[in-house]
Amino acid sequence: MMKKSLVYGLVMTLIVIASCGPKGGSEKDNTDSTARDSSQVTKNDEPENFPEAARGFDKSYTGKLGDTKPIRANIRRYGDKLSGTYWLIADGKDVLLDGTINDETFELNELDKDGNKIAVIKGQLSEKDSLMKGERIEGEDKMKFALAIAAPMTRSDWKLGHAEVLDSSATGGCKIHVSYPKFVGLSDVNMQKRVNQLIKVHFPIDEMEASLKNCDQPFSDDINYEVSYLRGDLISITKTHHLTKNGKPAHGESWGINLNFHTGKVYELQDFFRPDLIPALNKMLQTKVNESCGGTLTPEQIAKLELKPNNIEGFSLTDNKTFRKPTTNAEGKKVVEEKITREGTVIFHLTDRLPKNLQISGYVKLYYHDIKKYVNPYSLLMHVITRYEKQMEKQKRELANN
Repeated sequence: MMKKSLVYGLVMTLIVIASCGPKGGSEKDNTDSTARDSSQVTKNDEPENFPEAARGFDKSYTGKLGDTKPIRANIRRYGDKLSGTYWLIADGKDVLLDGTINDETFELNELDKDGNKIAVIKGQLSEKDSLMKGERIEGEDKMKFALAIAAPMTRSDWKLGHAEVLDSSATGGCKIHVSYPKFVGLSDVNMQKRVNQLIKVHFPIDEMEASLKNCDQPFSDDINYEVSYLRGDLISITKTHHLTKNGKPAHGESWGINLNFHTGKVYELQDFFRPDLIPALNKMLQTKVNESCGGTLTPEQIAKLELKPNNIEGFSLTDNKTFRKPTTNAEGKKVVEEKITREGTVIFHLTDRLPKNLQISGYVKLYYHDIKKYVNPYSLLMHVITRYEKQMEKQKRELANN
């Protein structure tokens, strides 16, 4: 999970496989990762050895806890593992759930922010996972609950605006400018409030403002939370910034989040990738970062690069990329057209897990086809990849006809 303490050594410019070297990567890295046009990418094999018995879903529910407390829940299943979150509509604060399911009977531990069990929820799934019923038990207190699949949000003319923080300390010479996305006009006012608050919490914007009160060395930070993917219900946000300390450029941590703004869910690594293959995914990422550093990382440093299944801020998605193509118009004149190509990539943010002198190597940016074999076939990311592949095939046909 994201660290609570804020260090004002944040992010640098996004690169494909970043490097410890001054040129941003070895020649082999640049050839493999940046020189390929996405229109020339071929599909990878389907996921190997997928456990057919590992049933799964990722669903949003709504209902009541007791007779008077409306709640929402986002629940995932993979095989016999069941987990997720729920929150009271009144306050929007997530409560973590983790447990198991056998046939249609489940038991979930309700956890606090430190992972301590505070209650047990027992119940049954029915109607093809569309209903959840049972009882919450905390000591001697018992409370019934009943949930049903949440209806889609009513269509509305929403828009994605932005909010800003522009502030400086009264003393100390510290300045910050933060720009971040904000939803306006969603038909579900409570969900809109929750989603906007989730963005502020997972990118600790309030902590940035508070840190100015304890400024102990001059710095200037211009931070932009860019929307790198926005399609369907999914928004992916990637942080970029320009930081200077005592007048000198500085590197630091990077974050990204992936949020379903219709269901109020912030996706974890295990939502997008097969839980049984996350160790293999980590090994690949560790290898690539170490290669970009010339194999200089120690085993202890490599181990710190590991992303946990419940990691939220460690990855983000990107989509469209504009490029210019020379062509000839109807009058026979040579012109340059702007084209849109699909740059389907996942950015893995690993910077804050490296020693400061190596933090320039903290990014791995991989094409969807490179990570498809690790993707959970029940996840939204598989739908993203399928849509991307169809768009890519269409683009290849259009380019061939020009």
